[in-house]
Amino acid sequence: MKIAPTITEDDAFLPASWRVVTALLTRPALTQAELRAATGLSHPVIVQQVNALRAQALVIAGPLRYGRPGRPGTPLTFNWHCRRVLVLDVHPLGCTARAMDLAASPLGAPRTAALRAWEPRSLRQTLVRLIARMLKEPGAPWAGIGIALPGSASPDGQTLLTCAGMADCMPDPLAGALHARFHLPVVLDSEANALAYSAWARQPSAPDRLMAMSLRHAPRVGLGLLLDGQRVPGIAVECAGLGTVRVDANGAAGRVGPAPCLHALLAAARDDAGLRPHAMTALGTVLAPLVTALAPQYLALQGDSAWTAEDTARFHSALTAHASPSALSALTLETHPATPHAGLDGMAGVLINRLLDFRQGVIGHWLVTAPALQA
Repeated sequence: MKIAPTITEDDAFLPASWRVVTALLTRPALTQAELRAATGLSHPVIVQQVNALRAQALVIAGPLRYGRPGRPGTPLTFNWHCRRVLVLDVHPLGCTARAMDLAASPLGAPRTAALRAWEPRSLRQTLVRLIARMLKEPGAPWAGIGIALPGSASPDGQTLLTCAGMADCMPDPLAGALHARFHLPVVLDSEANALAYSAWARQPSAPDRLMAMSLRHAPRVGLGLLLDGQRVPGIAVECAGLGTVRVDANGAAGRVGPAPCLHALLAAARDDAGLRPHAMTALGTVLAPLVTALAPQYLALQGDSAWTAEDTARFHSALTAHASPSALSALTLETHPATPHAGLDGMAGVLINRLLDFRQGVIGHWLVTAPALQA
């Protein structure tokens, strides 16, 4: 699991336990000697923290690793199986849920519950029933719930703002209601931001500025943006309103004119092959000003299930014709059809990164509630 760089292990203000765990979250395996070098902590403190973390099952030891003659080392890793998360993807056909460990590895098969109607009350009722059923499955303790939505959520992930095609959707404190019922942290996010996390996690060396678009459950285009592994709020998620974007992490915003005609064109292109080339050209034309303004280093476009190489060629041609050459020169483009569980995989990354954020997440609570970790 790739963890966003929210903090570093050499932050002097961090308690010793946090510094040890942060080092293990960002590296595959470290011996106690390597932990001393990474954290600057003394040998007695490292020994104390490692023993306490192992007692809490947050850290596990691997087989001996031999270095200098007579000086074997035991590699230590964060225990990605110590907690489970529940991630859900909301779509017009229903809600799909899956349990995963903290490494975003699936645990069991996904379950889907149908929505009686595409309206807020039915959505909430379906989520409650499905979550209640999933939480009864035996296994490691649950750490949190993440929900990917075909719409937008507030930057803090607590309020559902819009849902594509849901006419009666008003700002809904959905996360708080689910937290009160199930007593677990709940995070909401758009499918587009989930896709952006999924694309970011796939990169061996993640670009500083990554943009992702999703054409799922059309008629809709979702757009997500990450800077240095952190999502940037303010991204429009429906193509009819595509245009309001946040340019940088400091909040400077730009405005690009919306293209409401694209909304209907993409929908029609699913049923009429003759309209599809025009829709792909329109999509590239609409995205070009955003690429020019944001200058992403990497753009991931997840097409619908019918996406083809010809679609990629037309999209790229329109993008090239209308975007700034300087922005395009440093851009890596990835296009592929939608995968069945992309929303689940991406939402797991969103949720796990939030839970393992020492400043905002719950991992700090896991550590400070263990008396032996107070040193």
